[in-house]
Amino acid sequence: MATVDLSSLLKGRVGGLVFRTYRGKLIAQGRPTQYHDRNSEAQQKQRGGMRNLIAVYGRMKDDIRDCFEEATGKQRSYNRFIHHNIKMQAPVLSKVDFDKRLAIPLPYVISNGTLPQLDTAIEGNRIRFAINYEDWERGDIVRFIELTTDSLDGSPTDRIASRHEDVIINRPIDQVIERELTHTGLYAFVHIRLLGGIRKISRQSLIPYSVPTL
Repeated sequence: MATVDLSSLLKGRVGGLVFRTYRGKLIAQGRPTQYHDRNSEAQQKQRGGMRNLIAVYGRMKDDIRDCFEEATGKQRSYNRFIHHNIKMQAPVLSKVDFDKRLAIPLPYVISNGTLPQLDTAIEGNRIRFAINYEDWERGDIVRFIELTTDSLDGSPTDRIASRHEDVIINRPIDQVIERELTHTGLYAFVHIRLLGGIRKISRQSLIPYSVPTL
């Protein structure tokens, strides 16, 4: 009687199967039905969008690191910032520009939480919102955030500066809070409430503003 060693006969691909020997046993595996190109246009856009998120967060981290209510434990503000903005259809930041520390200023979500969203608008050269005293408590904070730049045309730039200023509302009444805008950039107000060690935050996005040209 003859003995046939199948492992010596079946190697490589046969139809939709791939054969190989592992620890003396013949293993058959199905071939992948699709090939995923890591350099496809979609993959390049995703990586370019992620690079820009990282670049912009690096500029703004001191101003928004405590602006995500759900950022607890391993879910840091960085993770939440990425989560809320990763699906935005945005211009692609190349690796060359990223390595040069450039970024594209965009109207990203820069805070998130359970407080009511502030209805913020820019009129002329002023950004404003109206306080509804029913949504506010004594000691709540209004944070004004600005990300100034030289242009909002979607081009990478290194001329980006971020800052914030907190104002404590000691007497919540119906009133309008506003700021004058003197530079091209993106702006937002954020409602912050401190309850012991717990923060409550409103969800806000940056609003673009360009200084009129003469």
